[in-house]
Amino acid sequence: MALDDKKYEEFYVTTGTGNDRASAADLAKVESLWDSDKADGCAHFLKHPEFGPLIFQIQQMQDEISSLRTEINSNKNKTSFPITIANSGHSLAFSLNSAGTGLAITNTYTARGKVVTKTFTLILQ
Repeated sequence: MALDDKKYEEFYVTTGTGNDRASAADLAKVESLWDSDKADGCAHFLKHPEFGPLIFQIQQMQDEISSLRTEINSNKNKTSFPITIANSGHSLAFSLNSAGTGLAITNTYTARGKVVTKTFTLILQ
């Protein structure tokens, strides 16, 4: 399943020479301010009637992103091939061909007491 197109834009960029580039000095200053605010749990902002709910929502989004990163990290090395489905003397296997350019589908079944195996390879171009 493909990802949908992103629906957000960057606030600023850190490379290039355009007007949307944030200076290293500005970023260092806000990072220092952030470190100071974070050290007290953002208490000042959480008590603010307008900023508090925003900070709460931003934290929930960060928690969700962390959860997604954990899920992606734990699944990134999994592979879906080969897959074998077996049922009552019949099996169907899907795998990459030896050149890695196609999908091999192997059907193995018993017919008249004899095991029959047929393989079909779809070349991916």
